[in-house]
Amino acid sequence: MGIFPFQFMLQRHHLKSTMRKRKKFYEKRHFLFKKFDQGIKLDEESWYSVVPEDMGVYISQRILKKSQQIGMKPKIIDGFCGSGGLAIQMAKLFQDITCVDLDPNKIQLLQNNMKVYEVSAQTINSDFLELEIPFDSNIILILCPPWGGVNYLKKKVFDLNENMVPTLKQILTKAFTITHNFIIQLPRNIEITQLIKILQECSVNQKLKRFTIEIEQFYLNNTLNQIFIYFGQIVQFPYQQEIQRVSTLSKLSEDQLKQTSMNVVFQQIRMDDQFQIYDQ
Repeated sequence: MGIFPFQFMLQRHHLKSTMRKRKKFYEKRHFLFKKFDQGIKLDEESWYSVVPEDMGVYISQRILKKSQQIGMKPKIIDGFCGSGGLAIQMAKLFQDITCVDLDPNKIQLLQNNMKVYEVSAQTINSDFLELEIPFDSNIILILCPPWGGVNYLKKKVFDLNENMVPTLKQILTKAFTITHNFIIQLPRNIEITQLIKILQECSVNQKLKRFTIEIEQFYLNNTLNQIFIYFGQIVQFPYQQEIQRVSTLSKLSEDQLKQTSMNVVFQQIRMDDQFQIYDQ
């Protein structure tokens, strides 16, 4: 009998903690989806994992602009679509879009939320790693894999091999069988050196003479919020243009720069919670 009050107190503390977290996320509902009040549905995981609408608008418009510049006819595949934060914005701009998720409930949420925004896409309830898709240089993969919940921030450094299921290496190994063009959403507390090492390992058999990874750091109210990695034809700077730019900035010769296999370009995108992107 003496244990009961302690158990009750623990349950009560957990309930209060859960309610505080839900209130925190709920207050940001219009930051996540501007049409939230028109019928948007989210499960618990989506509240903290969905790509906010303005972030999705920025990324999709960027991809559209780049694909038009290089004369590309993109086929968008969202490999971990979730409830549709990024997929919805892509579907506004691209006709050929396929959304994949292992969780059938996420597919239902996506379909509901796409109706709210009056867009549509093909949906596949499947594990991304099990997809059978022939290689196509016109495919752009959107990869927003699970990080293991909000507890990822408790780790000083998020290990891309140990803390992700599936691991980043598994995801990229599969991605390279489909295309060389992809966008990956990753936690803000990763080690960039580990990311580069994994990319090099996964691309070693791809016969890529030279490539650039572009890392966009999204800041929300001046705090680093998350990171998006761009790879392939969709990076902002073509290879030769990037070589010339870095050569000018670093005072290294173009020949010296060409001796390495990879460029890493950093961009900072700053947002506030009033739905504004600034200081690009």
